[in-house]
Amino acid sequence: MVSDKLTIKPSLFKGLGILFTNISFWIILFYFAVPSLPSWAAKNWLPTLFAQNLNIPMATAGPLSTITIAASSFLGVILGGILSDKWVQKNLKGRIYTSAIGLALIHSIAFIIRLWSLTLSCCRSGHLLRFRLWNV
Repeated sequence: MVSDKLTIKPSLFKGLGILFTNISFWIILFYFAVPSLPSWAAKNWLPTLFAQNLNIPMATAGPLSTITIAASSFLGVILGGILSDKWVQKNLKGRIYTSAIGLALIHSIAFIIRLWSLTLSCCRSGHLLRFRLWNV
């Protein structure tokens, strides 16, 4: 009889409260969520971008963008794995450095793509031409 009174069913809200007040949970959540945001944006918006700006039908733009992202991700994982395996034999932090280089390349390439698209949109509207001629 005593053992029946001691078994208390934990509350769902109490468990969630403990989870959401734990700083380790938030660190792990943001550590894995933040790097995946650019990938999510590219996978969701790239077919629309292809369809609108390149006049590709959506039925073609979807698989085209998905296959290119998947193929480049696969190639990056294979090459990054080979590089980090060789680097970790010489330096114990080789895997961390490889990840850092990969993230730096992703962000710099995303910046270059954004800068290129802004330049193209300015050229199409004529703003860049006016800026160069009259320094306005």
